[in-house]
Amino acid sequence: MDSDEKVLGAVLASCCSQAIEGVLLAAELDEHYGVTVDFIRLLDANAALAHSIVQSPQQMLDALETSLLTAQELVLQKHPQKLSMAVKPNAHIRLHSIPYSMDPEQHLLNPNICNIGSGHLGKLITIRGTVVKAGPVKMFEAQKVFFCNKCKHKFLLKNTAEVSGNSSCTNYELPMECPNPKPCLGSNFKPFDGAGATGQFHIQPLCCRSSCLPADKLLVLCGQARDKCCSTDATDGGACEGCSL
Repeated sequence: MDSDEKVLGAVLASCCSQAIEGVLLAAELDEHYGVTVDFIRLLDANAALAHSIVQSPQQMLDALETSLLTAQELVLQKHPQKLSMAVKPNAHIRLHSIPYSMDPEQHLLNPNICNIGSGHLGKLITIRGTVVKAGPVKMFEAQKVFFCNKCKHKFLLKNTAEVSGNSSCTNYELPMECPNPKPCLGSNFKPFDGAGATGQFHIQPLCCRSSCLPADKLLVLCGQARDKCCSTDATDGGACEGCSL
């Protein structure tokens, strides 16, 4: 699958132009915004891309988030209100209408909440349930900017730890040498500060079969999704009303 940023940006601009317009017209520049992407429309526009998202969700969702900046620029350039628009750096992809979320039968990618386990790690799953408890907002450092102590080149790294609030530099896989396009062979890197907020939510299934004990699962939401979810919200196919999980 070609994950070129321009190709992915063009697909997003064609599939969710209205959602991107709303983000571009929003007043706050540094706020977090969700761009809802209808998976069925994405499948029609680029079947190979949709297949890659299911096969390698983390890699492809990261690529789509990066390409969302390109998609915003494409929509802005052709829009009659472009003078009133601004590209938002904190826009995030929110998938919905994933085909297997509509399957009434339980299977690996559409499990009952009671059956979610380690076998689902790294997979794009959908769940149905009700938010029964919303925890306090906690800070989590999702990514950090580092700089080379020799040439001062800056680069961004993502936190490799589980969402926990631990912001130790040991959670970042530092390169063996400076990634500056102009090699300096530096190997000493220092971090800048930066953090984001997360919220914890307990989700309970809408109904449980007689063979399944009532239980709930803990979900951790970041950015705009965290602000949209609250107790008693219903999740349907992996999405709270107004947000995606």
